[in-house]
Amino acid sequence: MIQFIFKRFRAAITHILKMGETDVISMPRIRRELENFIPYSWETPTHEVAAKYGLKPESIIRMDLNTSPFQPKRWLASLSRNIQKIPVHLYPDASYQRLRQALAEYAETDIDEITVGNGADECLMMVSQTFMEKDGQALISYPSYSYFRVCAEIMGGKVVKVSRKPDFRDDVEGLLTAAKNNTQIVFLCSPNNPTGNLIEESELRKLLAELDAVIVVDEAYYEYCGKTFAGLVSSYSNLIVVRTMSKAFSLAGVRVGYAIAAEETIRKLNLVRPPNSVGVLSTALAQHALKKTSDVRKWVDKVVKERERVRNILEGDGRVKVYPSQANFLLIKFKEVNAGLVQQKLMQQGIVVRNLSDSVENSLRVTVLTRRENDRFLKALKNVLDEEALGGL
Repeated sequence: MIQFIFKRFRAAITHILKMGETDVISMPRIRRELENFIPYSWETPTHEVAAKYGLKPESIIRMDLNTSPFQPKRWLASLSRNIQKIPVHLYPDASYQRLRQALAEYAETDIDEITVGNGADECLMMVSQTFMEKDGQALISYPSYSYFRVCAEIMGGKVVKVSRKPDFRDDVEGLLTAAKNNTQIVFLCSPNNPTGNLIEESELRKLLAELDAVIVVDEAYYEYCGKTFAGLVSSYSNLIVVRTMSKAFSLAGVRVGYAIAAEETIRKLNLVRPPNSVGVLSTALAQHALKKTSDVRKWVDKVVKERERVRNILEGDGRVKVYPSQANFLLIKFKEVNAGLVQQKLMQQGIVVRNLSDSVENSLRVTVLTRRENDRFLKALKNVLDEEALGGL
């Protein structure tokens, strides 16, 4: 037996050594739609930022993620007291009935008008998997959340970006003009990421009435403005509102999102919903959080108050333009200094912000955090701008 194995091994080695340049093992071919596909741009991990600039990871503040600065410690403590009762040895209830009921009560809609996903991103992908055909058209009011493009292109869709108006309002007439017979999805965001402004209800109704396409409204930042279109789903079966518990609910690491739509539309989305993608620990924490919305309102109030304070301070500096925001972030345009240079100098001080100059000229997006963290950012930014005004000395 040993001799037989040795002979087979020697024969295999001999074959490899004799292989010519054309005698190679080919790799599996990916789908044609993905050959030139540009993936979603992942955020640089904190430990990599720390290593690059010689900083301690705990000293770095993430003002690029649009997440909440508040750790829900009391919720976690409550979960820990009951964690042994959570059936982690079993799959979740595939219907997610208890979670959907809690979400329906929170969103003031019917349980059959709710489906859940592993974060809002999975809900967006479910929309594309359900309604986007190969070579179908997806319209995006641009600039907006970059994952919209990803969802459509993964399914073989063709993305058309319709530029917003100078004040960042959606160009409804432009969207209607760009729409074709094969337009299948229109992606909108309210408040919009990264510009922070809202959709006008009259304009949304116009799109819903005139387009034979699914209209997606991403309301990831709904809690920071209180304006929702969820109440329209019973009137428009082509409207899908997508929300998340990653922002105001401080549960970004838990990954719970949900979609609100007419009952027949939810049934279609459930055709492609992955089985058990939201785990039992996530559902338990989400259900607990939905009983503690008073905590969420307190956190939101603090962020909104800080958002306006930071904006007022920045507006007092004539070297930047700060756009109004209804979300938990601010979009800052630099009048003279290069935004990329500002981003780099802030990173050197352990402050990570998002450079969005590829979509909004010479601009950074900054997440509003606690007063202490915001003050650190304001001081660092002023120092950078002062330094550059002196010629970078």
